[in-house]
Amino acid sequence: MDDELVTRNHRLTSKGISAIPEIFTSPYYQDDMGYAYEYRPVVLSSFAIEHSLFGDKPFVSHLINLFLYALCCVLLFKVMQVISVSFTPLLSFFVTLLFAAHTSHTEVVASIKNRDEILGLIFCLLSFLVAFKAIQTRSKKIYCYYHLFLPWR
Repeated sequence: MDDELVTRNHRLTSKGISAIPEIFTSPYYQDDMGYAYEYRPVVLSSFAIEHSLFGDKPFVSHLINLFLYALCCVLLFKVMQVISVSFTPLLSFFVTLLFAAHTSHTEVVASIKNRDEILGLIFCLLSFLVAFKAIQTRSKKIYCYYHLFLPWR
């Protein structure tokens, strides 16, 4: 699979936490022939931190992706509860259950390099929750927090 392109022997993430400043000024992928694309510093930083703590262990990477996917499901349930206030909580539960069990999410969870999609959804759902909270309380301070959770990749 493509997991090795961004994890194992990656020119930045294999340096660990010390590479984080360089990660924020470098492309997501770059090879020896000069081919480079994308900019996803948060994802590469997560790989660098993971490498510093656990080394090159694919099991840990898959476990982290699974944990992040579970967090996505919890956040989706919270968003669904906010959106469907006038409906039964079972609706939120079944929508979240359908999302969690849907087969189209298999690659996102099973492939290490797709952590960017999981983190993108986490930040998106967090921005929804903060925006809803700001609207409900009419708090300008909370509205400012909304901008912290905009989907960054």
